[in-house]
Amino acid sequence: MHIPSLLKQPLVKQLLGAGAGALVALALYSAYAAAAPRVTALIVRIPGDAARTYTDEEREQNLARLVELVRESLTQYQ
Repeated sequence: MHIPSLLKQPLVKQLLGAGAGALVALALYSAYAAAAPRVTALIVRIPGDAARTYTDEEREQNLARLVELVRESLTQYQ
């Protein structure tokens, strides 16, 4: 069989179309995988003062408050 007559076969056309579709899907996935972290970083914004730094005293107070909340939760569910 010659190449031109081979390309007229339905199975060959279907296989070539599937291969081309797979390459397009791979290209789109690769572009998405590369761009997603950057796009997410542009969209996500930390509200309010969540990004501020805390002093050691504030950190200790927050930790003590968290420990107290955990203890209350544990006593409530025992």
